[in-house]
Amino acid sequence: MFTQHDTIHTKVSKNTSRISHLEGHLEEHVAYIRGVLIFSLCVDVVEWWCLATRFLLRNLTVLWHGVPDKACYCG
Repeated sequence: MFTQHDTIHTKVSKNTSRISHLEGHLEEHVAYIRGVLIFSLCVDVVEWWCLATRFLLRNLTVLWHGVPDKACYCG
């Protein structure tokens, strides 16, 4: 026969199991979000590197060859 103590123990065990299950799902979601954030950061770094490289190459070209003559662009 179940006593009140046994009933409480059973409820606590079920709740503990549910909490552990939810913690597992939470850890999966946190890992996914962390992965997305790291990927996003990598994309941002690559984008900034490309912009900086383009800026430097443009300025180095101007320094090396001089400012292009506007007459060259007239049709």
